[in-house]
Amino acid sequence: MTQRLDRSLESLQTALERWECAVGAHPKVYQYLFPNGEDWRDLLRFKLLPHLRNGGCLIVSITGGTNTGKSTIINRLVGASVSPVRYTAAATSHPLLACPPSRLEDCMSGYLISKYQPRPVERIEDVLDSSVARDHFFVQVVEELSENHLYLDTPDIDSIEKDNWEVAEDIRAAGDVVIAVLTQEKYKDEKVISFYKEALSGGRIIFPLMNKARKRDDFAAAREQLRDFCAEVGLADPPCFVLPYDEDIDDHPAGAIPGLSVSQDLKQYLQDIDIPQVKEQVYHKTLDAMQRDMQPFIERTEQLGLDLHGTLQQATRRIDQVVDAYSPTPGEKVGVLLHEFIKQKRWRMTRMLGLAGAQILHTGKQISGKLLKRAGQESEELSPEEKIYAMNRSRLLAQTHRFLESCVDIRKQLSAPLDGAMPAQLPEQDAAIEKVLQQALGNTEESTLFREAMWEKLEAWWQEHPGQRKVIMGLDNFFIYGPTSAILLLGTVTGGFGTAELMASISYVSAPLYNALLRSDLSEWWLSIMEPWLVEQRAHFRDALEEHLAQPMFQELRALEQLMQSEDLAEIRKGVVL
Repeated sequence: MTQRLDRSLESLQTALERWECAVGAHPKVYQYLFPNGEDWRDLLRFKLLPHLRNGGCLIVSITGGTNTGKSTIINRLVGASVSPVRYTAAATSHPLLACPPSRLEDCMSGYLISKYQPRPVERIEDVLDSSVARDHFFVQVVEELSENHLYLDTPDIDSIEKDNWEVAEDIRAAGDVVIAVLTQEKYKDEKVISFYKEALSGGRIIFPLMNKARKRDDFAAAREQLRDFCAEVGLADPPCFVLPYDEDIDDHPAGAIPGLSVSQDLKQYLQDIDIPQVKEQVYHKTLDAMQRDMQPFIERTEQLGLDLHGTLQQATRRIDQVVDAYSPTPGEKVGVLLHEFIKQKRWRMTRMLGLAGAQILHTGKQISGKLLKRAGQESEELSPEEKIYAMNRSRLLAQTHRFLESCVDIRKQLSAPLDGAMPAQLPEQDAAIEKVLQQALGNTEESTLFREAMWEKLEAWWQEHPGQRKVIMGLDNFFIYGPTSAILLLGTVTGGFGTAELMASISYVSAPLYNALLRSDLSEWWLSIMEPWLVEQRAHFRDALEEHLAQPMFQELRALEQLMQSEDLAEIRKGVVL
């Protein structure tokens, strides 16, 4: 069971490091997911994982506010002057870990205090050197120490130097037992109380120690102050200790620290502790605290995942809407396919005319041009094919702008921490729009799949509707004059014109043919034949829209959604139920 739990914690830490690094690319989201004050990650990094590796060694952290005498206490506990005593605020800048020779390798490996780099002490004043990088701690070997005890001296938890108290908070989780060094001036400060409340919540065992205490009435004042402190923090009858006020106390680092509620002095009490029992207790309390503190984080990731999914689903629907609304008109080459099929089916006389189609194609184009001109769609200078291109471009542009307007609406709906995850406008938006138009309009020719599908539908209809072939035959002469004539017919049907507009746009010669088409089932048939081509053109539009506008517009939102769906986050979520 323990081995499985250990492996699970290792996997949790590995996944957390990767995922946290990835989320770091999105500062607002990172701050939302990891707000200040949550230290479940510290419990994992600085306590649970080191606990698995330290081989049953008890880590005793010496903590306290400014000028409470932490250095004096650690010197007494280890029986040597390892930490310099200064009577100025914020003296100790870096943690100091005192260890026996047998534990030096473990201490210098860095795993006991994760995130911080170990350095050997070269001179006692090293811990005061603020020029040393903040993420370093010092290791001091003390020959007389028990091999099962390590002592950690920390910077002031209420230091006027922000870096100092941030370091103290960072490594709060490293200790199994926390010695709370207090004075009559520093036992009820808000920041001091808050520090120890969080230490207790994180599973630490806290021993209060009143330093510089007056002996009057058997330390009556100190006892009262310690009771107040314990009540504020939430400690239930912990062993308490006291060190009497003595101006020359630092000249005698080997002295005892008497107990108030226990018979042993502090050093002896620590020596007598059942280390395996304490480690087990701290381990499970820490694991419970980590899982409890993880729960709000998990809830935030779930909510953020839902918000991202909803936003991107909305974006997908908007893309679908504008793509489905795009109805391009087919060009001349698509009309050629119809012309070729009908040419194979018509009677001999018109077949002969069809063989001469190449000679009269120009005449057909002129007729089509006149018909388009009557429809009032374009100027006389444009060819029918150019008119169709301009028509399709106009339709594409309208739908592209419609998509961009929907992006503005989506962006307005985003709330913290996703507000700002979409640009108000792309850096070169006009150029991107032009790329969409060029890419979509550059794929208007029929594909092999469309050609085959269209030919198959034409043949099937021809075989299944012998009675309606005469309608096609009636249209035949119209098609003989060139595929461009078919363009007008197909463009009118698929372009959305009503019957009145259709009749107004053609000559009296062609009117009977169109009437035949509209009275028959052929209008539905024409549309079904053109459907594969229409699907292809919309797919080209979708691809262009996605590449040049949607992807850069929704890039950060999509990246965040991938993080919310990643295997690393799934592994992190398992940590709540280890």
